[in-house]
Formats: sequence, structure tokens, C-alpha cells
Amino acid sequence: GKEKMNFNDQRAFGNDDNIVKEVYIKSLDKYCMIRVHVYVKPVDEATTIVSLFFPFAILVSLVMALLISTYYSRVVSKPLIKINEAAKKMAKLDFDNYIEVDGQDEIAELSTSLNYMSKNLKETLEELERVNLKLTEDIERERNIEKERREFIGVISHELKTPIVSIKGYAEKLKKDDLTEEEKEKYLDVIIEESNRLS
Repeated sequence: GKEKMNFNDQRAFGNDDNIVKEVYIKSLDKYCMIRVHVYVKPVDEATTIVSLFFPFAILVSLVMALLISTYYSRVVSKPLIKINEAAKKMAKLDFDNYIEVDGQDEIAELSTSLNYMSKNLKETLEELERVNLKLTEDIERERNIEKERREFIGVISHELKTPIVSIKGYAEKLKKDDLTEEEKEKYLDVIIEESNRLS
């Protein structure tokens, strides 16, 4: 039959370069020994290399993370800076600024909305300026008409006043009793002449 084996006595020994482990197997009538040799020098070398490489790997990872975050922040912040500059110009009623739209994200949508708003405000402002200019011209025309009307009334008033004063003066002279017939005729002729001027 088969012999039953027991694993009992184990010993480990070796040096810096390898480990040897012996396992004794006991059967009923004899001892068997299995010896296992493991070389640890390659494992130690790998551990040393990893421990030397690890700080460089962390440093490279940090530099890469810094570069990626800087690039991403510039990609995100550059359009926002342009949007901010355009909004400041719009606040000063300068609607000639156009924001370039790249992509389909929220920043691009905001840029498109600001461009649309700027265009509409510019058109509205130009229309208001045209209406204001027309209104100013109409007001100036009305002022000129009023000035001409006053001048006309002044001239007419002067033209009417002169014959009326003459007529009044000659009529008052006719009331006097000491006038000759020739003077009366003369004064009546002047009154008729001035009356004709008025008509």
C-alpha cells in the first residue's frame, strides 16, 4: 500500500542572495526531504529600482497635472476674458466688438447671445440716432419758421404803422379850423394815398 506522509520539521536558511527552505516529510518508515531554493537578488534589485523610480514618477505626474490644468484653465479662461472685455465695451455703448465663437459649449452659447444682443443694441441705437437727428432737424425748421413769422409780422407791423401814423397825423390836422381849402385838399390827398398803400 501507500505510505502516509506527515509534514512536520521545517527549517529555513540561506544568505543575502537566496533563501533555501527545507521541508521534511515523514512516512512510517523513512524520512523524505524537499529542498526549495529561491533567489532574492532579482527581487531586491526590482524593489530598489521601484523605490528609486517612484519619486521621479510622482514628480512627472505632478508636472503633467500642472501642465494639463494650466492649459485647461487658459482654454476656459481665455474666452471668458474676451466675453468680459466685450461686456465692458457694451457698457460704454460700443457695440462694434464681435466675440469669436468656438465650439458648442456653454461659453460658446454665451458668446453667441452677447453677439446677438450687441447687434440688436447697435441697430436700435442707430435707429434712435436717426430719429433724434430727424427730430432735431424738425425742431430747427420750426424755429426758423417761427423766426421768419416774427420777422414777417415785424415788417408788416412797421409797414402798417407808417401809413396809419401818417393818416392819423393828417386827419388831426384836418380838424383844425384855420386850414385853407388848398391845405385841406393836400391833407386829404395824402390820407387817400396812404390808405391806398394799406390796401
